[in-house]
Amino acid sequence: MAEHAPATSPQMLTALLKQMCQPEISFYVLADATRLDEASLTRLSGLARAGSAPINLYHDLDGLEIAKTGPRLLPVDSADLPEIAEISFTTHALSFLFADAETAAVHLHLTRLREVLLPDGGAALFRYQDTHVTTALFDLLDRVGTGRLLGPLLAWVTPDVCEQAHILRRPRHRPSPGPLAFDRKTFDTLSARLHIHTIAAQAREVDSTLLAPYTPCEALTLIRTHETRAKALSLDQPGDIALFCILALQLPAGFETHSPFTEAIDYLRHGKLSFGAAIDAIPPDAWASWDAQLAEPEKKP
Repeated sequence: MAEHAPATSPQMLTALLKQMCQPEISFYVLADATRLDEASLTRLSGLARAGSAPINLYHDLDGLEIAKTGPRLLPVDSADLPEIAEISFTTHALSFLFADAETAAVHLHLTRLREVLLPDGGAALFRYQDTHVTTALFDLLDRVGTGRLLGPLLAWVTPDVCEQAHILRRPRHRPSPGPLAFDRKTFDTLSARLHIHTIAAQAREVDSTLLAPYTPCEALTLIRTHETRAKALSLDQPGDIALFCILALQLPAGFETHSPFTEAIDYLRHGKLSFGAAIDAIPPDAWASWDAQLAEPEKKP
């Protein structure tokens, strides 16, 4: 099972990681290059252990677009932890790996880990460098899954945006080698947990100001509240839930208790296709009535 520890500041994260550093253990940073700007990536690259260089874990996919933003593996020294922890807090794009194996073995393992087997027997790209993915996944893994994710690693530590460190340690008894695979329950639960990040990304695409007043943790907490409300109203399709959450960010609180949204939700409850389809079917006069409600000055007591 995953462990959890508070990491409410770069100093606290530094202290946590230093506790895990031992002379005989190699320490690595795993960086999600898609969430690092050029300046942060350059700054981080300069912290690679002397004689080492960042390893692009997609380097063998040269010619494909994703090779340019492949995850970076950096052997680092514990002396640079304070600066590394600051980058982690600023970007939320770093994980930390501990191994009693050579860099070549860690590199090989992470290369082999790029694909995960799905419940239908197919394979998909496994974005283990994405801190959202690993923080959602760690406590879903059993002993076999934990062992196969870690391979030669002793521990994998990922801070989340709400200042908590998620820690996965090597099982006492290593399972037989094999590819990482998700059963249906793990896959569905992981997908449900990650949907909140999809909603946040869609909200920013719709209007970059919607989540701007909030910290990343506050934004996710707010979306989770709207997501819970959507499910209580019998919305169960990911697209419908996302639409409800974005509307909740745009409109006054309790909008769903007023026409024409009550009719749209009722439309869905009677077996129609989707909340989105119901919203699209709202006639112009109903929208005009809603706009008029919004335009009315607040009544003074």
